[in-house]
Amino acid sequence: MPLLIKQIVSHPYFWMGVFFLLAIWLRNKRKKRLSITFFITAFLFLLVSTPVGSVWLLNQADAFYPEPFVNCDQNQIRDTILLPGGVYKDKNVERLSHWSIERAKLAIALEKNQLTNLVIIPGGYRDEGEKLGHYLLSKDSNTNFTIGVGSANTYENFIEIKHKLDADKEYWLVTSRWHYPRAARIANKLGINVCPMVTQPLVAKGFLYHRDAHWQGKIAIHEMLATFLYYVLGRI
Repeated sequence: MPLLIKQIVSHPYFWMGVFFLLAIWLRNKRKKRLSITFFITAFLFLLVSTPVGSVWLLNQADAFYPEPFVNCDQNQIRDTILLPGGVYKDKNVERLSHWSIERAKLAIALEKNQLTNLVIIPGGYRDEGEKLGHYLLSKDSNTNFTIGVGSANTYENFIEIKHKLDADKEYWLVTSRWHYPRAARIANKLGINVCPMVTQPLVAKGFLYHRDAHWQGKIAIHEMLATFLYYVLGRI
């Protein structure tokens, strides 16, 4: 599927429009109950695309943490798994998303605090791993890192780097706070022992509108659907 079409059909606004048009069509067909159902569904997609709605939904991940933070020794030296957080196009140049940059900053902080000796980065999708490596170097970080060959999703991220990991060791898992519950469960399923090092909880920028809110809504919906799919596939 072409990237542009994929971005359109995976966007909350697209589905809000689809359900809204279906609701109008059903109303004209005098299917009142179905019409109301689709109107409500369209409204929920709109709500998820607001700063307040998207941030609230993403922050619900806190309720699903498989490993409480207090169970991990925060002063222990561990090698680090740094998961990519996506890229975006800016004037035909692909750049790291703010999710990826926040994660990279955490890896740099671990190195500066002498809590890690090696950062293991999956190659990810569209050269995410290479871009993260360049970011670490651009910040004059002394972090030693290794980059995988590439993978398309979180499950494949772990499969890609598993041969570099020791089953008897525990690793820092650096990712976004909302992404950690699914990522940690995948790691545990694959026999990889991890301890969380995650970004801060999100704070809504505005109430009803912010230019990034609809992308946060998209991520929130993606995370819920991916968690359900991975459960069905036995990956978590």
